[in-house]
Amino acid sequence: MLTRLVRAAMDRVLQHGEPPATVIAALSGGMDSVVATPLLAQYRDLLPQNCALVAAHLNHGLRKDAALDQEFCRNYARTLGIDMAEQLCDVARRAVTENLGREEAGRLARYRLFQDLRRCNAPRCTGDHADAQARTDLTDL
Repeated sequence: MLTRLVRAAMDRVLQHGEPPATVIAALSGGMDSVVATPLLAQYRDLLPQNCALVAAHLNHGLRKDAALDQEFCRNYARTLGIDMAEQLCDVARRAVTENLGREEAGRLARYRLFQDLRRCNAPRCTGDHADAQARTDLTDL
């Protein structure tokens, strides 16, 4: 089922109007993004010639093992032959200074990273795990 969803997402990228210069695969290191990213890599030959597939990882700086997650994602992207963009953000501090919850501050930091990586009209692909059910979204920023 996930393969079908990723293929459908890639088809939507191709029908997005003007072809994107970049497709961003959000790679958290969690189960869904680790499964979805190689599927995106498998279909990258469907992308226009000048369109890059880039994995993006945001280290929220919240957990003791966050640096290990970041290193795992870096190595995983390298194994898949995908360029990796990574960023460290002090989400806890941002939550306090912007009067946000940590979850919202983290989401906004991820969107800012995606926005920074965008060239033209690049969509992002995320894999989210909720209630033990995999879900893949294609969201235009």
